[in-house]
Amino acid sequence: MSNGRQLIAKAMSEAELQTLIIAMAEALGYEVVHIRDSRGQRAVGLPDLMLMRAPTLIFAELKREKGRLMGKQDWFMTQLRECGVRVYLWRPSDWMDGTVQRIIEEGARR
Repeated sequence: MSNGRQLIAKAMSEAELQTLIIAMAEALGYEVVHIRDSRGQRAVGLPDLMLMRAPTLIFAELKREKGRLMGKQDWFMTQLRECGVRVYLWRPSDWMDGTVQRIIEEGARR
């Protein structure tokens, strides 16, 4: 990734990343569920986004470039993977290098 893209990724907020991902997923026909801050709820640690477009189901935890998983987030992601669900931790650099777009587009082609 170029230095310019690295600077953009470093400055991008989680909310900005979320807006880009939701817009792309909806444009490709996904139903998007945003799981707001789950602290104080029974499902503490559930990933931020659920993208559904049969037969594809994707859960995504979004973090700033240097953000870390907290509390039960890692546990939830592991449990979902063990259930056969596609689960990702996406950062701004994943958007900037095309990883997120590739995964979402691949799921839309199924």
